[in-house]
Amino acid sequence: MNVERQFHHRHLLLHAIFWHSNLVKFGLQSLDRLLEALGSSPSTQAGYDHVGAFQDIVGADLDNQVAVAKALFQTYLTDATNTWNDPLIIAQHGSVVIKGNQAALKGFATNIGKYIAYDELEMLASGGS
Repeated sequence: MNVERQFHHRHLLLHAIFWHSNLVKFGLQSLDRLLEALGSSPSTQAGYDHVGAFQDIVGADLDNQVAVAKALFQTYLTDATNTWNDPLIIAQHGSVVIKGNQAALKGFATNIGKYIAYDELEMLASGGS
């Protein structure tokens, strides 16, 4: 598979991860409303914080998803960096292309924590939108 196609596939995967995080957010909001309704029912255990328990469980799972995604993209970053530093690739492409891709990879490495993250307060907010 050529380098451009690999980057395209990885770009699509990154979009899928962000789409998934929005889907998870929507699901969390729906479940949050359900748990609030259950919590107001007289048949539920008095004083049990359903929403808090749910937020703890889901928060831990989201943290795990982010860690797994970062590890995956770190391997992609290593592969791509090695590719754009390879003498054969450098010989095939102009210096503008090489420097542009190397700069983009450096920028991604610097900001990976921003690119692969979620707003925990917003996603787990009780009754959030």
